[in-house]
Amino acid sequence: MAGYLVMCLSVGIGLLIAQLGQGSDSSTWRQRFVKLLDWILSEKMRLRIYLVVMVIALVLTRSRMGNTAFFASMTIAGIITLILSRHINRATAILLVSLIVIDIFIVGAWFGLEKVTQRLEQTSLATETRDDVDIDMLPYWDDYFLTGSGLGSFYTTFPRYQGADVTGFWVHAHNDYLELATETGLIGVLLLGIAILLTAGVVLIALYRRHRALNRGIAFSVTMAITALLIHSTVDFNLQIPANAATFMLILALAWVARYLPRKTTHDSKPPSHLAKSVTLSFMAVLIYLIYVAASWGLAESIGVQVRESLAKWQKQGVEQSEWNVIHDVSVDALEFAPNSADLMMTMGHVYFWRPIASELTGSDRRLEKQRSFQQALDYFLKAVKQRPTSPSLWGDVTRFKHYLQQYDAEFLTAFENLAVYGLGSPFAQDIIAEVGLANWYRLPNNLQSHLIATIERRMQKEPDKTLQHIKMYRRQWVICAYNTGQQAKLVEFCQQLLQPPK
Repeated sequence: MAGYLVMCLSVGIGLLIAQLGQGSDSSTWRQRFVKLLDWILSEKMRLRIYLVVMVIALVLTRSRMGNTAFFASMTIAGIITLILSRHINRATAILLVSLIVIDIFIVGAWFGLEKVTQRLEQTSLATETRDDVDIDMLPYWDDYFLTGSGLGSFYTTFPRYQGADVTGFWVHAHNDYLELATETGLIGVLLLGIAILLTAGVVLIALYRRHRALNRGIAFSVTMAITALLIHSTVDFNLQIPANAATFMLILALAWVARYLPRKTTHDSKPPSHLAKSVTLSFMAVLIYLIYVAASWGLAESIGVQVRESLAKWQKQGVEQSEWNVIHDVSVDALEFAPNSADLMMTMGHVYFWRPIASELTGSDRRLEKQRSFQQALDYFLKAVKQRPTSPSLWGDVTRFKHYLQQYDAEFLTAFENLAVYGLGSPFAQDIIAEVGLANWYRLPNNLQSHLIATIERRMQKEPDKTLQHIKMYRRQWVICAYNTGQQAKLVEFCQQLLQPPK
């Protein structure tokens, strides 16, 4: 939110600069008064009010680096503009100074800038875990230095490198530089870095050479946006948010417009050639197809969200056969719109999980219905995991339903191993590894038994009572204690009590 607001503010301030100097000089007090009223009722005042509202929203986000990036980038961009613009007018300088003063002292005083300041003062390396994540990412980048591990693979790859002092499940690194480096490697860093450097060079040239207020305003916007994102990306993942990334690419394109926009436009133009018409029609056809695909995905995802909300309600209220039939038919329709969606396949598997619960059958018919439904659910999970082979949630569902169906084959062992590898930081994955692993200890090979012991010790840190309850339920006390590495104090204490002779 803060990163997007800063980019919108940079464009708005640039537009305000572009509108300077459009009025006429006034000689009498009456003309000045009329001009003041015109200014109050003009588009400039409305734009200034919009900017004030966005600054208020930015302050209310309480984002430390977001607010720092905004004020720092506006100051830096203003100084660069004043230095490079050879034909800068006094109004521009007054506007830049007034923006900083008004935003800091007036808006900040009314809407709580001091709370952001307090958060900045309370920030230290001892209380932050982002720097620990950054340190753990260095060996991650070293292993995928050239090409990276693939876009969107951070949350499944990072758990392998996550240190013991970094807890929780990290979907993104709070550092765009390191996440981009680990996912795209040196090649991706160079591609984006060169694009930003070329754009920065072009925008500086535009500030120096272009005289029109419109060009200078656009150039200021790009300078401020680039500076703000470079600052904010050190502690956040702005480029991982599609809206932020798309807006930033659009702003980068504006730099080239500011540099090469013609001084004058003419209305005399030649009719387009046959080749130009063909290319235009081709692009329009491709664009229409992409719009259709995007609309299909959007509609399918919207249906998927509604289905998942129904599944969440069923956990509290239960479900009847008629309601299950409706949700099943809707899920089938969603899959027709997006047949390769791993999320919808996983949702469909969960829908089939509820089928025997909603069924009105009894006795052996109900057991047979449960067997068929779980098999259908497993089939959907296996299809989904092919689309997303590093998802701990999907490997967890495959492992769990293989266990329900008592299919302890090579596919079960592969699913269990992948769940252990990709789900190190996921509580959901740890629960399945512990429960299914303890129930099937003697079916697991030595490497998977080692994964289970490591998961038990890791799980003891957060849920010791629940973990010990599972160990006792499956009667694996002696096995776990025999393989215990001694790194978990509560597990060591449990094993010592187990070895003590009864009184």
